[in-house]
Amino acid sequence: MDLKDLITVIPELLLLVVPGFISLRIKEKYSLERKHDRFDSTIYSLFYSFIIGIMYSVVRAILSSLILHIDSFMGLDKVKQAGYLLLSVPFGFCVVYAPKTKVGKWIDQHFNKHLSPEPSVWFKAMQNPNGAWATVYMKNGMIYTGQLMYYSTDPEEEERAILLCKYRLSIRNENMTQSSSEFSTIIVDNLNKEDSKVYLDFSNIVSIEIVP
Repeated sequence: MDLKDLITVIPELLLLVVPGFISLRIKEKYSLERKHDRFDSTIYSLFYSFIIGIMYSVVRAILSSLILHIDSFMGLDKVKQAGYLLLSVPFGFCVVYAPKTKVGKWIDQHFNKHLSPEPSVWFKAMQNPNGAWATVYMKNGMIYTGQLMYYSTDPEEEERAILLCKYRLSIRNENMTQSSSEFSTIIVDNLNKEDSKVYLDFSNIVSIEIVP
C-alpha cells in the first residue's frame, strides 16, 4: 500500500473509533459515572461507532425511499463522515438519558428490583435537585450542618469532597450527657448567610445525615 492509498484509508479507520469516542465522552461527562480506562474506552468507542454506523444506514435507507437521488449523495465519503459525527452527539445523549426513562427503569427493575439507575449509592444519597440539608460528622469531632449543593460525582475518585452552603459548625462535647441539646456546642452559625461555604474532604468524614 503506497502513501496515497494509506491517506485514503485513514478517514475510514477513524470512523471506526471517533464517533463512538465522542458519544463516550458525552456519556462520561453527563452521566456522572467514573471514567473508563484506556482499554474499555477503546472497546466502547468501537461498539458505539458500530451502532452509529447502523443508525446512519437506517437514516440513509429511509431518506432514499423518500427523496430521489439522495442515496448517491449520502454515499459520498465526506457526507458519510459528517453524518457519523453528527449522529454521535444525539446518540451520546441517548446513552446518558435512556436509563432514566420509564422504559430504562422498567428494564433495570425487571432484571433486579433492587437495582438503582444511579451509578452508585453515593450518588443516590447525594443527589437532590433542590439541595438537600445535610449534617456531616467529622473525625475530629466537628459537626457541620448546611445545604448540600455540590459534591464529587465519581464514587471511585480518590479525592471525593462535598461543599456545604449556608452552614453551621458545632463541636461534639467530650462529656456525653443524656440530653441531646448538650451533645454539641455551636461555634459558627452561618445558616442565614447565602454566600457562606465550607469544603469538606470525604476522607475526614465519619458519616453524613441527609434530610431532603
